[in-house]
Amino acid sequence: MYAGENVREAQVGEVIGEEAKELGISLILAPALNIHRNPLNGRHPEYFSEDPYLAGQMAGYYCRGLEGTRTGGCYKHLIANNAETSRKRNQSVITERAIREIYFRAFEYALQVHQPVSVMTAYNAVNGIFTSEDSDLIQGLLREECGWQGFVMTDWDSYSTADVVKMQKAGNTWITPGSMDDTYNRRIVEAVKKG
Repeated sequence: MYAGENVREAQVGEVIGEEAKELGISLILAPALNIHRNPLNGRHPEYFSEDPYLAGQMAGYYCRGLEGTRTGGCYKHLIANNAETSRKRNQSVITERAIREIYFRAFEYALQVHQPVSVMTAYNAVNGIFTSEDSDLIQGLLREECGWQGFVMTDWDSYSTADVVKMQKAGNTWITPGSMDDTYNRRIVEAVKKG
């Protein structure tokens, strides 16, 4: 099934997907791939983070195995999630070249191996814009340049720091986790009515 490919990661994803199916879980919020700027990052055990090529290959094959079981996968956290402390207020200042050659490149390699059902944005800002509000990142790099067609979700409770209307305009299709009332969608409806 995985001849000539990165078999181990595909098999790991497949095992996790089979277990998820047995538990009635249809979407796994993984694999996570972020290149760490600091090895003390709080998510270090969770991320494929070796270098853009290796991280992308490992995440791509893991997700291919996972989704081969008909369990959805999610590449996260798009992009440059470099700290666990103050994640919602953190900002990564990165040149466009470094974004393209290092931080987004890992996601690009993963997307070349396997296009998952979803991608999750990060809490942090990159160069002054929250990733969930960044249309150049979501619509430009992810959708136009990589041809990705799945759904984009925010990280849980991103709306406590980012604006829900800006998130929708940027291309998010699922603002997580939502609410039992119209606290967040009312603002989107009002923005649509205002044009």
